[in-house]
Amino acid sequence: MFVTTISFTLIMSLFVIFSEPVQGLSWSSDIRLTDDDSWDASPSITQATDGKVWVVWTSARTGNNEIFYKTYDGSAWSAETQLTNDPEKDVSPSITTAADGKIWVVWNTYRSSLDYDIYYKVFDGVSWSSDTQ
Repeated sequence: MFVTTISFTLIMSLFVIFSEPVQGLSWSSDIRLTDDDSWDASPSITQATDGKVWVVWTSARTGNNEIFYKTYDGSAWSAETQLTNDPEKDVSPSITTAADGKIWVVWNTYRSSLDYDIYYKVFDGVSWSSDTQ
């Protein structure tokens, strides 16, 4: 037990001695991405293979919970675009970029049964696929 304690203490001391000090990070100022009287929530972000940043979120601005997105090309944000349009609630989106460069968005929706299900759609660089369960 004593040897284990000494070994652990020695190893931890080596981490402290040989680890490089963390340099301070410089963050940008906060930037407001949405500006609607209704709530916007559950954002998710990805970076496409072309460097463009994509953000999706849930919004109640239509009177119903729908998914919206916008992109950042390195100099400016695009206009907000509504991604879903269904009378049932679409919430909690998540976005990713696949190895082939396609953008995938998945979300929870209440449209097909008595509980939430997961739907997705894919952007192929030109257009979005249909909502798919």
